[in-house]
Amino acid sequence: MRQFVGRSGAMIVALLVASGSAVAQTSSTTKKHGTLCVSSGCPMYDFELADLIASHIPACTKKLIVLTECYGGDVVNDFANSPNTAVISATSPGQLAQYGGYDDDAANALRPGPGRNGNDVHVAGRNGRGKGEKPMRGGTMSAGNFNLDDVSSNGPVRSRHIVYYAGIPGGTSAAHHDNTYRDTIRNNFAGQANTTVHTAGGRGAGSGYDQPGTTGGLHRAIDDAATEITNSPDPCREQFILFVSDHGDLEKLTQSQVRELRAGRTVKTALPGFVSGVDADPADFLSTAGNITSYSVLLPLGTVGMMWNMDQGRMLEPGQLVLTVSAGGYRSEINTFRELHSDFDSSGVIGDFSMDTILIEFDIPEDVFVTSFFDNDVTVALTNRSHLDLPLGLQGLHSGEMAKAEYKEPCLADYDANGEVEDADSEAYMQAFEMQDPDADLNGSGEVEAEDLALFLERFFSGC
Repeated sequence: MRQFVGRSGAMIVALLVASGSAVAQTSSTTKKHGTLCVSSGCPMYDFELADLIASHIPACTKKLIVLTECYGGDVVNDFANSPNTAVISATSPGQLAQYGGYDDDAANALRPGPGRNGNDVHVAGRNGRGKGEKPMRGGTMSAGNFNLDDVSSNGPVRSRHIVYYAGIPGGTSAAHHDNTYRDTIRNNFAGQANTTVHTAGGRGAGSGYDQPGTTGGLHRAIDDAATEITNSPDPCREQFILFVSDHGDLEKLTQSQVRELRAGRTVKTALPGFVSGVDADPADFLSTAGNITSYSVLLPLGTVGMMWNMDQGRMLEPGQLVLTVSAGGYRSEINTFRELHSDFDSSGVIGDFSMDTILIEFDIPEDVFVTSFFDNDVTVALTNRSHLDLPLGLQGLHSGEMAKAEYKEPCLADYDANGEVEDADSEAYMQAFEMQDPDADLNGSGEVEAEDLALFLERFFSGC
């Protein structure tokens, strides 16, 4: 046995068992991730989205990222170090979004006009939020510093380029639908000089979008906007806007200390499960139709130059990877899985672009998932029974694709959006009010003032 201390100071234990060809490990690099859902293939992870924008849009270009999907709050932190970037989200970490809540008001408010800015978009979304949505901000720049004045040849904004993304477009009515939000944003910027709107969603042209709702489709939409910006005389006076709608999902992943799963070997990993009320609400998993809970494993082919032609179909057949999992008294061996491809450059080859990956998903019954994978430690053993040596990346727990719920009237006094009106709401609001936090502007006047405090207290003492 060998023991060594990882960079975080946590003890890592590695055990090589010659007879069983096994590697046992624990990991201290577990982190929650929000992901963008896709119409086909592998979802786009939050860090991939941030990296894609950073690698394509010049650092000096001002950027506004609008996240209205489920678990958008879990994406915000990945832009914490992105220069000239303002991020506004319909939700805080661990929260589902709603159709007809923050999203439609933000889409309507995302329009040019004298004196307008990104904070107008956020305030409109916040004032229209649904029950359980607690909007938040992030990034390195205030949304108020993202200028939405009309584009002009001699003004602060010389050109503006918008990308709208909805991987699996849906909605609860014609008015509250991802395609309606897409058309609203297109119309808001119609006729503006040096302005483009690029869209990616659904089946692409068959769904009324420029590109399909895949990692490759979003990559192309961002690349088209980036080309317009980088070819301009002064990229620092251009703008980039990304508006994300539609589904979202949540993953709690660990980066394996062992980066390769060789043929005939097993890698064992321990990680904490989801924490109820902190990471997510298990009731959300049960109440959302169509989501498939799973244990997922990323095979980052692009980072090691390993290639797989998608025309060949699956790279791995059922039984060639076997997952043995135990959590909270549940134990199972699973040898069937879904294989999802992430072809960022749409070449038809996985691995010829650095961000290309293959995602392996082992389905876990939803009722088992919420009872055993919440508030329990999880231990898995992944065995490679194929003839291929495989790169091993992030692995962990997956909520499945979570569709936005139908709008529910929010309770204004439930300031932390946890579903209860309690002392913590009063404390949180008073702190925000004293700090003149724009979110304390409850009447939408644009100012944090005595009327807002009076409104909050009235609602608080009346129970909502």
